[in-house]
Amino acid sequence: MASHPERLQYIYFNTVLLLRAVARIGPYLSAYDYCAKGTHEDDAETLNIVAKVVTMASDVGKFDETVLFRGEDANVSRASHQGLNRDTFLT
Repeated sequence: MASHPERLQYIYFNTVLLLRAVARIGPYLSAYDYCAKGTHEDDAETLNIVAKVVTMASDVGKFDETVLFRGEDANVSRASHQGLNRDTFLT
């Protein structure tokens, strides 16, 4: 990592995006029937875990993308992040 600091930035950026996505679909995750064949205790435990994950994602994944692409360097920043995502998914 020390010789490639941009990789840490890629990991951070992708983690924040993932957490934001989980937070946004939280209501759907909470309403999903995960344990249709399990016991009531299994259902309650699963929903409790899902609720904890969604709560963590909501708390940690705070990200305002409107700030990211504003200002005089907005087009450069947007192009840089598009390349970043493409590079991340190809590696």
